[in-house]
Amino acid sequence: MRYYKIVISNPATNAVVSTYTSYANGKTIPGALNIEMDIPTTVYAQPMGQAWVRVWGIGLAAISQASNLVGMNIIVYAGMQAGLPLANPKQAGIIMQGQIYQAFGNWIGVDQTLDIFATPYVGTIQAPSNVVLNWKAGTPLSSALAQTLSTAFPGLTQKISISQNLVLSHDEVGYYSSLTELAQWVQAKTKSVIGGSYQGVDIHISETTVNVQDGTTTTTPIAVQFQELIGQPTWIDTPFIQFKTIIRSDIGVGDYVTMPMTLATTTAPSMIGSPTKVKSSFTGSFKIQVVRHVGNFRQPDASSWVTTFNAYPYTA
Repeated sequence: MRYYKIVISNPATNAVVSTYTSYANGKTIPGALNIEMDIPTTVYAQPMGQAWVRVWGIGLAAISQASNLVGMNIIVYAGMQAGLPLANPKQAGIIMQGQIYQAFGNWIGVDQTLDIFATPYVGTIQAPSNVVLNWKAGTPLSSALAQTLSTAFPGLTQKISISQNLVLSHDEVGYYSSLTELAQWVQAKTKSVIGGSYQGVDIHISETTVNVQDGTTTTTPIAVQFQELIGQPTWIDTPFIQFKTIIRSDIGVGDYVTMPMTLATTTAPSMIGSPTKVKSSFTGSFKIQVVRHVGNFRQPDASSWVTTFNAYPYTA
């Protein structure tokens, strides 16, 4: 069955302010509130905007106090729980974690909703982060970025996996007003340092971890099964493909995936024509560039509870 859980808490005390969920005590809640969401995740050099969540059927007290949620922490869990044959509860988990940037209530006719816009923990206009890069000559970029991120975002952990050949012969010092600005500069600069087909360094945040990657350190690809796909994979640009699955939290930006070898399982007596007709065009390994979770909990069609992935072919 479809599953979600939204937890809003006070960052000063860690006290839970509100919880909305469709699953508790090991059981699905039949009368769970409907939610809608659009939660994009991508590298900061190519921002896609804020995450959006709407909760339907809330009370007037929550609507009137919606503005008090600004600045609160928010965690959104989603996926599937046991109950349907192809549901995989292991793929459910956190799909967004950050701070509420804007919240407002609506009351139109008999409909009462709460809209929330949220961002990762990267500072705001009122409280900007101190993003200063001090890249010394002869020092690997990984060391300089580790110091920058520790100072600007002390509450976040780091995962830096980039080439040690990213070294300059001169000092490079800069102040950046946001993580997006830093990520755009780093990606452009590192492309010119290595040259060739090197894609540059990407920076993105997953839950409470800042990931800095450039594809030079690969991990074991996650196999996407045929039965997990919603619709067919398709080319959307050169060299990007796009595919959809049921909402899942176990594949993130920077991860590697392998697509199913065939679009269907066949046996020799049932096969008609050439075997190449059932072979997928999207085989091999792909690196995830964009993840977008889109859902409408009460909408019954399959496309209303999906994660869309943009990826490009990867060759070691």
